[in-house]
Amino acid sequence: MSLDIECDGAPHVSPVAGQVFRDFGIEPIINCTGVRTSYSGCNPTRPVVAAMEASGQGFVVLDELAEAIGRKLAALTGAEWGLVTAGSAAAVSQAVAACVAGNNPEKMLKLPLRGEKMVVVAADQRMAYEHAIRAVGCMVLPIGRASDLDQLQIEKIAAICVVASDIPKSALSFEQIALRSKQLGIPLIVDAAGQAPKFPNVWLQTVPIC
Repeated sequence: MSLDIECDGAPHVSPVAGQVFRDFGIEPIINCTGVRTSYSGCNPTRPVVAAMEASGQGFVVLDELAEAIGRKLAALTGAEWGLVTAGSAAAVSQAVAACVAGNNPEKMLKLPLRGEKMVVVAADQRMAYEHAIRAVGCMVLPIGRASDLDQLQIEKIAAICVVASDIPKSALSFEQIALRSKQLGIPLIVDAAGQAPKFPNVWLQTVPIC
C-alpha cells in the first residue's frame, strides 16, 4: 500500500483488512480480551468511520467542539459533562489531572506534579495503566480496606481510582469506598472503559465521579 497523499479528491481503493499493519511488518492479532488501549481500543462502526471521514473535510474551533461534545455526552450518559480522549489510559490521566487542577489555569500550568499528591488504588486491582496516573505526577498508593483512608493525610489524596471489571472479586467493597470517598470529599474515578454502557449509569448513581 502506498502512503502517498492524494490531494485531488479522487477515489482510492481501501486496503484489505490488516494489510495496513502488515505493510509496517506487524501481524494483526485476534483480540479475545475486549476493549483495551494496548490493543488499539475497538473497531469503529461504519457510521463512526463515516463521521470521522466527513469531519476531516472541514475545520472547526476545537474549544467549541469540545463544549458541544461535552454537552452531548452528558445528555447520553447522565453525567455532568463528557470528554473524548485518545483511549482509556488517556482518560485516566485526564481524570486525575482534573482532580488535581480542576478549572484552575494556574494549577494546570504546574502539571505534572512532583509527587506531592497521591491516588489511592485497591491493592488487588492493580492495573497496567497506572503509569497514566504517574504521568500527572501523582504517586500510586494501594490500600486493602476503606478504613485505611483514615490513616492517610486527606489533603494529599488527589483521587481514588478503582477498576470496574475487578470490583466484583475485590476485597475492597465498592459501596464502602464510594461512601467513604463521598464523606471525605475525595473524587472517585471508576475505570469502566472495558464495560458495556448501562442506563442508568450504575457508577453515577453511587457517587459523583471526577
